[in-house]
Amino acid sequence: AGPADGGGGGGGGGGLGAAAERAARLTALLREAEAVVRQSVPELRWLLRHPLWLPVPLAPLCKALQWESAEVAYLLLAALTDQRVLLHSRDPLVAFSAASALRCLLAPLEYSGVFIPFLPAGLMPLEDARTLLFDCSTPYLIACETLLVARLGAVPDVAVVADLDRGAVHKAPSTEWFSARAPPVLSLCTELAACMGDCIRFRQSGVQVACLRFVVDVLNLGSGFLASSRAPADDAARRQLALLRTFADDVTSRCRAKGLGADALASLQRARLQSEGAILADVCDVALASAGEARA
Repeated sequence: AGPADGGGGGGGGGGLGAAAERAARLTALLREAEAVVRQSVPELRWLLRHPLWLPVPLAPLCKALQWESAEVAYLLLAALTDQRVLLHSRDPLVAFSAASALRCLLAPLEYSGVFIPFLPAGLMPLEDARTLLFDCSTPYLIACETLLVARLGAVPDVAVVADLDRGAVHKAPSTEWFSARAPPVLSLCTELAACMGDCIRFRQSGVQVACLRFVVDVLNLGSGFLASSRAPADDAARRQLALLRTFADDVTSRCRAKGLGADALASLQRARLQSEGAILADVCDVALASAGEARA
């Protein structure tokens, strides 16, 4: 009995020794991995900030919208024009994935409104949820459970609401200007349709590139949609931009001649970009007003 007990004790010691050895090897591997990650911090930061970096797949959003390119384009335009956007689904994963994907499609822009990728039905009192969704005065992009919408008894009339389970999108009254058959949205819908259709034809990279091209063309005041437009208001905006850039270049050259530092030049550049943004905002306001008059 004595030798058998001794053998059992030895076996237990051997098992503990093997476990300790495996733990030591794992610790060493983790330390090596940490060192590699630390050395790659600049590259990782660049990757995470790159407009083509997608932390979530786009397929759940497109599938929930039944592969309809016009609906994807509409939600993108709604987020770009500071609408209140509410997505809901019975499946929390679908709701979260769709909201996160829509936010990513705004690249290279960053969403500046209230962003809640998933709002559980029981996270807050019902009245607080009603105040958030119905009375919020700022743009938002929120995904929630369909159960929460059912408990509220209605959806905000002024918001864009997408039922991801049925693929139905309620369009807000303030987005009557949207037309999938008119430029420049037509070009986006055409490009999206070529890489959607169903789960077999779906190409995530194609959807991403189409949306990125559209956003860049909107922002590119020199050779984007504004440059090719024949509308009188857009022509006036182009002349304003030309005068602004001539003035900004003259001021910048004078500041450099005076020996002003990089901080002052950076401030001038920011002011120039803000002014260009204001001109672009005026163009959008005129376009929205014209669309409203045409429909009236």
